[in-house]
Amino acid sequence: MSHSLVRFGRAAAQFSLLGAAWALLLGLGTARADQVNPPHPRPRTPLGIYAVVPVEKAADDECNAAGAWLEFDGQALVNACLKGLYTDLLDNKAVSGLALQVYWTTLNPNPPTSPDPYSWDYVDDAFSSVNLWNSSNPGKVPKTIQLIVTPGFNSPQWMLDELTDCDGLFASPAVIPADTCGKATFTSSKEPAAGDVLPMPWNPTYQAAWRTFLKALQARYNAGYEVIGGGLGGNPLVSIAVAGPTAASAEMLLPNGFENDQTPSDGPATSANCMWDELLALEATGNPDSWSCSGTDAALITAWDDAIDTYASIFGDLTLIVTTGDGLPNLALSFAVVPTTPYDFTSDCPSPDMDCQAETTVLAHFAQSTVGGSNAKATQTSGMEASRVGLNLGIDAVQLLSRQSATSAKILGGAQFNTQVSNYAAQEGCLATFPPTKDFATCKVPAGGFATQNAVNVECIPQMCLAPGVTLADLQSKKLLTYGAVKKNDPQDLISPEQAAYNVLEDFFTGAPTGGPDFVGMKGGAPLNYLQIYYEDIEYATNNQSQPGASVKHTGGTVKTETLETLLEQASAQLTKIAE
Repeated sequence: MSHSLVRFGRAAAQFSLLGAAWALLLGLGTARADQVNPPHPRPRTPLGIYAVVPVEKAADDECNAAGAWLEFDGQALVNACLKGLYTDLLDNKAVSGLALQVYWTTLNPNPPTSPDPYSWDYVDDAFSSVNLWNSSNPGKVPKTIQLIVTPGFNSPQWMLDELTDCDGLFASPAVIPADTCGKATFTSSKEPAAGDVLPMPWNPTYQAAWRTFLKALQARYNAGYEVIGGGLGGNPLVSIAVAGPTAASAEMLLPNGFENDQTPSDGPATSANCMWDELLALEATGNPDSWSCSGTDAALITAWDDAIDTYASIFGDLTLIVTTGDGLPNLALSFAVVPTTPYDFTSDCPSPDMDCQAETTVLAHFAQSTVGGSNAKATQTSGMEASRVGLNLGIDAVQLLSRQSATSAKILGGAQFNTQVSNYAAQEGCLATFPPTKDFATCKVPAGGFATQNAVNVECIPQMCLAPGVTLADLQSKKLLTYGAVKKNDPQDLISPEQAAYNVLEDFFTGAPTGGPDFVGMKGGAPLNYLQIYYEDIEYATNNQSQPGASVKHTGGTVKTETLETLLEQASAQLTKIAE
């Protein structure tokens, strides 16, 4: 029987036996005046390791959501399955809670004026699961929730229908739209998404619709929970990621680059940067031809500042998270200097460019003491990989701000693994970039790069991505021609998930205060609060915790036999010691 079917059966049984208890514990909805929280001693903040659950993907992969709708009560089956998944993750003692990634269109499929504008089931499932776990484990630290709701490409169709089209700009011949046009089609993006039509970040109709949704989200999950004993109490929500001027995630990441990978339906192939150049010029001057990659991205910066202020005005007594992405369009070789107030952000940009200047300008706004309302604040990088060291706006930037603000505004720090170590160990945890993006001694990278990691030729696998003692000659002697063939036939010859996780954790903690012997690179004054790891890795850690483990080479050369579960528990303990 498949893993998802087992979860379906067990979860359905739990659903039938405990449904009433979950409904009672959930207690969601707009608060009455007599239910309003008393003042918090401090805003709720995330602490520890959070299991990242991309809800739509999990519903499909774990719960066969598409097939479930063929059943009499498909929604109930998927809800029960997701609750089973959430409970399994919460039962892992290294896990502090859930980080839910969910599309705006999933939660708000119909206009606010319709009889049923919202569909909260998938998030309700998480809240009820956390509340049930906490009530069932009164002697343990309560589990909590981080929310990451994404608009942009993941906006509902009803909202996109309210926006006029900008795509005439890219037709042949061009048809110049009004400067109030509100959406454009990007056929190529670096992140998976619900669609390819992107609302313009500065469009007032888009911003107003997003603001209306955020108020409904706040009323359901941020308002009206009773605080027990001055602590977390009944509300497990500790943070929400700021989004709005975004594409497929909460990162400062939009389609970008000068590759001609955008294919408008009525025009020639073009690049994302050329599209932004015309869109920004149209917004600023009404003339899309007024610039030639020398304009300003001020509209993007303003949209981000406005989004931060919107969240601060709507949400209260939790943590607002701004996520850098190193992914805003670089349109000009000359740009304003990186801000140095209220903190010096110069070190965030070892390779200064227009994107880094824009993102640090947004961070400078976020860091002001007058910004954020009654909330705590945190910054995050969501692209943690072992090979991504010394780049713009990485974990070093998160640590820099947490260190500089430690005695004043106390801006917290966190990160997210870029992908799963259990399925993509070489990409996530190899100390060399994988798949490789440029030629080296034994390797010729094809034009456009490798389509997938499995397609990488054996001679292009960096030595650092192999298991200790294994060489490329060893793989070639076995007539294994690609990384995919090695992974299928001799996975022990490749870097292990455990080694990959250790390498990323070492990068994450380096620069943080020393709190234990597990990651020897941890020395510095940068407090960190949380780390988000994909749920598949939590499942892998749980399922393999009784196995012998893998040989993990630590910094300094010491080799220890460790499981992923052991490493995660060490990291969780470390975060408890060094967090703000």
